[in-house]
Amino acid sequence: MVLITKRLVSIAASTLALSLVSASANAQEYALTGLIPAGQEFGTLSSTYTFNSSMILNSVGFYTSSYESGYQTLSYSIDGVNQSFDRSNLVHGVDGISWLTLSNPVTLLKDQVVVVTTKGRDVSNSPNPPVPPFVTDILHYNSINPNASVSFTTSISGSGFSNSNLRVSNPGSSVAPEPGSIALLLTGGGALAGIALRRRRNAA
Repeated sequence: MVLITKRLVSIAASTLALSLVSASANAQEYALTGLIPAGQEFGTLSSTYTFNSSMILNSVGFYTSSYESGYQTLSYSIDGVNQSFDRSNLVHGVDGISWLTLSNPVTLLKDQVVVVTTKGRDVSNSPNPPVPPFVTDILHYNSINPNASVSFTTSISGSGFSNSNLRVSNPGSSVAPEPGSIALLLTGGGALAGIALRRRRNAA
């Protein structure tokens, strides 16, 4: 009976460990890493993310510094098809990126393309307005995350700059562990151990 008790506890612990490992392996990844503010450029800017393998697109990030409400255009497209959204759904992050979390994450296949477009603040009332009269904020990124499995190009002059970022995850399972699932595993493991202990006492 002691062996049965140990086996049940071991199974419960192993199941929990495997669940946590699986969830960790499928955590969200940022396409670009090491982001820092890099000033502004004039005009409408776009960045193109080409997927090197199947990935799940969870969120689209638009770099707006602290001027989200002043932007004339924030949009994204998948394979040339524009995706509409309500800007009120954006969540402004501490890094200056306004995130749109997709209510229905999209699975993108190899060679599919996401283009993120930003058109910044109107400065036509400034003493010497530029042509065109709006400025768009940009970031400098340190590297492209290999775990995100994307290639990256942008309309911004120079190298290492972006107007955006993506959050993606590997397909096949949920992005993050469900708290309810973990609680269920713990409860189930405890129940199995309790049953085994009661049987042991009854046998005695």
